[in-house]
Amino acid sequence: MKKSILEIYAMAVCFVTLIVFTVTLGVGIYNIVELVNPELTMNAWEWEKYQSNETFFEQMPRNYDEKGNIDSRSDYDNDEITKKRESGFKIALKSVKRGALQSLIRVLIILTINIIVFIPHWKLAKKSRKD
Repeated sequence: MKKSILEIYAMAVCFVTLIVFTVTLGVGIYNIVELVNPELTMNAWEWEKYQSNETFFEQMPRNYDEKGNIDSRSDYDNDEITKKRESGFKIALKSVKRGALQSLIRVLIILTINIIVFIPHWKLAKKSRKD
């Protein structure tokens, strides 16, 4: 059973597109998980920052007074820090969702191109096998 160069080429392209399809599908599934549950897929450092007022305050941007002294924890009441922390967390979750949606769009484009390349090469491989 001798294979033609055309059949080998077509099968090689099909093989590569299947590998690309599999990897891209895995990335796409992860993107869907990110969209459904962004808190789960959020970077650990980012997530930990919003879990308590103390950890948030340590990461919070600070202000300096006219003498160059940095503001301290006593300059803020607990409710103010909580509001800033919760607001920041909502923004961070929104950012994760946006990144996941952008990546999912890339995945869909790659899968579309992959299918467009696969189908004619598969047909070509089948045709050259019959000949």
